[in-house]
Amino acid sequence: MKSFIKGMLGALLALIAANLVMSQYCDYRSRAQTSGWLNEIAATKSLISENILKLRSLSNSGVNIKKQKNLIFNPVTTITADGIILIQGGIHGQVVALIPKLSGDKVSWSCIGGAANDVPTFCRAP
Repeated sequence: MKSFIKGMLGALLALIAANLVMSQYCDYRSRAQTSGWLNEIAATKSLISENILKLRSLSNSGVNIKKQKNLIFNPVTTITADGIILIQGGIHGQVVALIPKLSGDKVSWSCIGGAANDVPTFCRAP
C-alpha cells in the first residue's frame, strides 16, 4: 500500500511539473511568433516611415502600402491610412499595434500588444 501511495504522489508531482513546463512553453512560443512578425514587418515600417517623412505628416502615410505576405503563421495584417500596422494571429490570437510618430525629421515607432504572456517586453503596457 505504501508503494502505491508513493507511486501516486510521484505521478501527481510529474503531472504538475509537466503542466507548468507546458504553460511556460506555450507563452514562449506565442512571444517568439510575435517577435518574428515584428522582425519581418521591418520593410513595411520602412516604407511607411519614408512616406511620413516625404509627406511631413502621418495622414495618408499608409495609403497604397502593400501588406507583406508569408509572415510566420500567416497573421492578419492591417495598415491604416495613418500608417498604423495592426497584426493579429498566432497560437493565442496575439494582437500587436505598431504606431508611428513624427518628431522633427525622425520617425519613431511604439508597440502596443495584447496579453503580456504573448508579446515581447517592449510591446507590453506599462
